Amino acid sequence: MLNYPYANGTIKALENKVLDRNKLFVLAKYDKTEFVNVLLAMNYGNIGSTVEELILNEMKKTKEVINSVSPCIEDTNLFYLVNDAQNIKILYKIKNFNLIDKEQFLQDNGGIDNVILANAILNDDLEPLTKKEKNLIISLNEKTKDITNPKDLSIIIDDEMYKYSLNTANHIMKVYLVAKIDITNVTSMLRSKNLNWSFEDFEKVFITGGKININIFKEIYDKDLEIISKAFAPYYNEKISRIISAKLGFSRLEVEFDRLILTIMAEYKDDPFTIGPLIYYYLLKQAESLNVRLLYSSVNVELRDLI
Repeated sequence: MLNYPYANGTIKALENKVLDRNKLFVLAKYDKTEFVNVLLAMNYGNIGSTVEELILNEMKKTKEVINSVSPCIEDTNLFYLVNDAQNIKILYKIKNFNLIDKEQFLQDNGGIDNVILANAILNDDLEPLTKKEKNLIISLNEKTKDITNPKDLSIIIDDEMYKYSLNTANHIMKVYLVAKIDITNVTSMLRSKNLNWSFEDFEKVFITGGKININIFKEIYDKDLEIISKAFAPYYNEKISRIISAKLGFSRLEVEFDRLILTIMAEYKDDPFTIGPLIYYYLLKQAESLNVRLLYSSVNVELRDLI
């Protein structure tokens, strides 16, 4: 049986192969038309004719490595929460709105196998699922059965996915999920205000389970950035507060929040007896893929803009 010291020792040996600032600086010097060849020379993605194909193949490779050493697949499958949520949204839109030919858009890098997930949602075949996965689908079936608006459907699924993950996760995975929820809610609030949404509109997309209560958001929703920034000072060692007070554009804001998640989880990256190093490595690989996308899609992007 695999254990965390073995898994984390294997993963730590791979960390120095992640495209760091120096390698990204080299990549940035090349013309965009050369990116695929340069990335392949850096052993990134292994195969592919476009940058996006390389990114997807690299993340698949990452998942295979993590699965091969994971002492608890149920825990490490939670890394792919976003991908599972996207697949579930597609399948419920097929089910509830009679959409056809949409299964082709399912991603194959989720924690739950696509075929098993599709059969569970579209054909009510729950047998291959774990007990917690069964409960998730049963809950989603009940909460989405009368939904007629695709946006409302997505909101329900996001909230249920985080509840499911929090109920499944071990302690350190919960630290990551709670931080992810809080930062997602803060970002959603700032974006909602920018779109002139009412607090009631924002409340619909608010995800439960974080440290920061909805009442905090309600108190400050109509206030200026200085008051909003101060309200978040008691959380995450004032880091959210400092990012907001910097008055960044949304692209930079999201980069800083992604960087904050990495900083939070870095506290656990050297603990050989927990899932911490596995989480940190996966987040590094996610940041790596985002950095490659930024370099490829942006004009005159600076290294400080990368995660």
